[in-house]
Amino acid sequence: MEQPLINASVTLKDAIAGTNFSTVDWVIVSAYLMISVVIGLLVNRYAKSMAAYIGAGRSVGTWLGIATMTGTELGLVTVMYNAEVGYRDGFASFHIGLIFGVMVLIIGLTGFIVGPLRRQKVLTIPEYYGRRFNRNTRILGGIILATAGILNMGVFLSVGSKFLVGITGLNPDAMAVPIDFTPLLVPA
Repeated sequence: MEQPLINASVTLKDAIAGTNFSTVDWVIVSAYLMISVVIGLLVNRYAKSMAAYIGAGRSVGTWLGIATMTGTELGLVTVMYNAEVGYRDGFASFHIGLIFGVMVLIIGLTGFIVGPLRRQKVLTIPEYYGRRFNRNTRILGGIILATAGILNMGVFLSVGSKFLVGITGLNPDAMAVPIDFTPLLVPA
């Protein structure tokens, strides 16, 4: 049986109906997204080469590197997972975040793995595979890492959009998940 076409304006209206968010909440979320996009556009002019884009021109210091690793690993899903585990299991779940924080600090301060890769002037793990082994290993490593990254990003965006729909009270039956999913793709 064919599905009828959905009027986009009605769908957006239905998705927003009954939300827990007030106008102030929407302004805060919109401002955050706009600021992120503006910062990205302003910083984009410094990315003149692949090394500048991927490796920040190889000039990131220790503390900025630690902050970057934390920002990369600490996302919506991680925060909400830890909150849920804390709610379910109590303060005992604090060890997960504590271990994560200590490990990021150790890796950042010691240069474990990062230091040797920097000395070899490689930008990606597949590039390291190519130098250490051969071209075929580099290609296979690139394919595996790209596939894992794409799947991971899809899961995180899907779960993140479902979380945002739940927390805002948007109607999940009225295209709210795809509507939430789309802005999450923009910074990616």
